[in-house]
Amino acid sequence: MAEDTASRLLASKSNYQNILEGNLDSGAESGDKKEAKNGSTPSSKASTVEMAIEYIKQLKQEIADATKRAEEAEKKLQEKEASSAFAPAPSSSSSSSSSSS
Repeated sequence: MAEDTASRLLASKSNYQNILEGNLDSGAESGDKKEAKNGSTPSSKASTVEMAIEYIKQLKQEIADATKRAEEAEKKLQEKEASSAFAPAPSSSSSSSSSSS
């Protein structure tokens, strides 16, 4: 049985032979064909890292913008609280000064 397997392996063509004859049916070659048809290029590790760096920069900018908006809102709230602290207390419409004796 091992001889049968070995003979089949020897009889089969190698990937190199298939490429030389123009038979590009290997998995790697067909994957390359699909990428070429779709117009996509395989991303390298360097390009992935560059995209990650750009994304991190974008997130940092969004955080800075959000922090600035939060600080401005907090400042407005403090100003509003400070101005209402000096304002006279609102008079109540139902007074307890009328008493019946």
